Amino acid sequence: MNMTLTKARMRIALLLLIVVPEVVLGTQTALAEGLTQQRARQAQILELYTAYRQADFPSAPDISVAELLKLQQRETVVLVDVREPREVAVSIIPEAISRDRYEQRRAEFRDRTVVIYCTIGYRSGLYVKQIRREGI
Repeated sequence: MNMTLTKARMRIALLLLIVVPEVVLGTQTALAEGLTQQRARQAQILELYTAYRQADFPSAPDISVAELLKLQQRETVVLVDVREPREVAVSIIPEAISRDRYEQRRAEFRDRTVVIYCTIGYRSGLYVKQIRREGI
């Protein structure tokens, strides 16, 4: 995945974050079956993401988790979680802020790299598309 960032204005990127929960099973056979199911589910999610990304927000840059980690070593990154509050209550990336908080404080983040994320990329992609239409 490639991401082109410009220094002149706030940079918005879409984070494709596919998190598959660990499988905790009793036997090696069950563990192998669980991992196979995880991989199949992950492939299915990636296929869905690729299809709706091309259809709904093809110009939104995206970033892998590995690329994000490297980027965070070089600069301060603002992570914006656009998931529903009930989803955030289960888990959130440390130091991420909500969409509402970002909206309220958008000017503070003008010179920072902003990475918007959700569960599989659809809502974050639509939000990137929306704020790009607003000129950000």
